Amino acid sequence: MQEALAVFNDLVRRFPKVAGPLELRGVTLCGLDRFDEGLADVRAALEMEPRNADFHSDLGLLLFTLGRKEDSRACLRRALMLNPGHTEALVNWCLALKEEGDFEGIERTARRLLAAHPGMPRANNHLANALLSLGRFAEAWEPFGRKPPEGFNPRDASVRVGVPHADHLPGAPSPIVVHAEQGLGDVLFFLRFAPRLKALGHRLAFWGDARLHPVLARSGIFEHFLHPDATPAAGIPVVWAGDLPGFLHATDPSAFPAPLPLEPDPNQLAAVRLELARFGPAPYVGLSWRAGSQRRRLVLSKEID
Repeated sequence: MQEALAVFNDLVRRFPKVAGPLELRGVTLCGLDRFDEGLADVRAALEMEPRNADFHSDLGLLLFTLGRKEDSRACLRRALMLNPGHTEALVNWCLALKEEGDFEGIERTARRLLAAHPGMPRANNHLANALLSLGRFAEAWEPFGRKPPEGFNPRDASVRVGVPHADHLPGAPSPIVVHAEQGLGDVLFFLRFAPRLKALGHRLAFWGDARLHPVLARSGIFEHFLHPDATPAAGIPVVWAGDLPGFLHATDPSAFPAPLPLEPDPNQLAAVRLELARFGPAPYVGLSWRAGSQRRRLVLSKEID
């Protein structure tokens, strides 16, 4: 980002009357958390090109990031009025609709995107999440499990792919490497389906964040654990954790398995109880004011004053 900023600074200096470099510098500054300067650049570019749908869409996304939802929607509406088929504005509009809880609207918008761009990962992601939120599981798993371009993980771009992933559940008793492709909480959520694989006769290995290894080892589900930077042995099928419910045809939520039991480490549990005892008798109140990933704060970060 710093290298990009240096390039755009040079372009703005050389071409002060051209809006493009100025707008891109603004977006870059916002990416560096310098929002006051960045928004000023984007707005200055819009003054130069008030009918540029790209600029309105970018501004809408930046304002959404800052929690200014009404202003964001106004910018996105303007972008779509100028260009009704604007791809980025439609993708960003899905985020605005999600904030409103309008999952039917997200479904319509995502299907519109897919009609224009078949297989588009972000559109499939929005469609799948909308269908899941509407409880339409039988329809949701297909777009949710739609395979992205080789080497890309649409659920978390920071988790590398490296090896091909199965597009169906291999037959038992084939061993399976379950790849954790999302955040810790989402992975644990989907691992409720892992015991079913073991019940079918599969031997399981877990490939993912080492922070989960001790607690998953106590679950007794996995025989082996691979570090995120490791590579599974050739010939062993690798599946995404998030693909498990689709592979197992989980469409009836009343029949979904219970969450994976997580047993605390007895020694750590005893230590925590001793620490709490220093504060007096229970009950104890825990307070969290910030959560999520700053790396992906647009959709995975929460904070209150």
